[in-house]
Amino acid sequence: MIVSVLTLNLEGNVVKIFKNSLILIFCFSCLLFKGEKVKAEEDANSGGFTYELVKPDNHQGGPALNLRLAAGEKQNLHFKLKNYAKTETVINIKIAGARTNNVGGLEYGPNKFKEDSSLKYDLTDLVKIPESITLQPEEEVEVPIEINMPEVGFDGVVLGGVQLQESDSENKEEKSEGQSVVNKLAYLFGMVISENDKKVTPKLSLKKVYPELSNYTNAIFVDMANTKATLINDMVTEVQIMKRGQSTSLYESKKTNMKMAPNSIIQYPVSLDRSKMVAGKYTAHISVVYDGQKKSWTKDFAITTEEADKFNEQDVNLLQERGIDWKPIVFAVAGVVGIILVIVIIGKSIQGRKKSKKPQKSPKIRKKSR
Repeated sequence: MIVSVLTLNLEGNVVKIFKNSLILIFCFSCLLFKGEKVKAEEDANSGGFTYELVKPDNHQGGPALNLRLAAGEKQNLHFKLKNYAKTETVINIKIAGARTNNVGGLEYGPNKFKEDSSLKYDLTDLVKIPESITLQPEEEVEVPIEINMPEVGFDGVVLGGVQLQESDSENKEEKSEGQSVVNKLAYLFGMVISENDKKVTPKLSLKKVYPELSNYTNAIFVDMANTKATLINDMVTEVQIMKRGQSTSLYESKKTNMKMAPNSIIQYPVSLDRSKMVAGKYTAHISVVYDGQKKSWTKDFAITTEEADKFNEQDVNLLQERGIDWKPIVFAVAGVVGIILVIVIIGKSIQGRKKSKKPQKSPKIRKKSR
């Protein structure tokens, strides 16, 4: 309605400026979408790269690079990289030890999840690979892998992965900021290193219980550690949070089919179900079933007033429930209305000047007939 009023009332230079602006915006939009289309076509024809594992005689089977070595042994092997692009490509290579994420999944690539203090040997301690490889157009190369086993033997497994990613993928992401699509090409293959087939029985320990945010919402975290160099599969975790000295459960959580990496920590969140965090003394009842074992803990913990206030201010659900702060919206609308009024006033002023400049025609005097 406002646009219609302006269109009807503004004339002269203001109307011309308005029309020219629309034309410029339309042209700019066409160029923008055309540019995105060209970029998408270039990315589609960029070629990319692939890798191939070359499995040695001591490979123990499976899709990962699963190797059996002796204490103090050294081994040199390689994998292949093939560049299908018609331009030079740099591949970044990162090694990471396996860790456990918050929902009981395994992370083989670079991550920020925690290892336990019981970890003796990480994959990064035993394996060396070049940090980057430069591939010429359509070139295939062999990338060396050097393994140095510790002099002191160990039971169980060392588990992790190797990530391969085009270095210009990161540059594309920076240059493409603000656009809707960013293509990244990366591969990840697992590595398992062991010395024997001796069965290692997993063992869980409770680390701590504490308040924190999980995905920007209030939660109570339960940290548990797998203290042995072996995987845990099909783990079931149940947690109940209640006021200390009471039997009524305030918050509950249960998750099945969980896994834990060797010598890793899981930071398991119990959601507060969109409710405010309240300072006080609490008790957590934790039950975990894994590898034919059942482990239970009862852990007291406290939430301080400072912690409750801090997390409540950051909880996105609570922010939404508080409602919308209308002050900045009112100021923004008032500013837009003010600009429109200025445009209207300028338009009328220009229109008035034009009318005043027009020469006034003298009225014709009719001669009276005699």
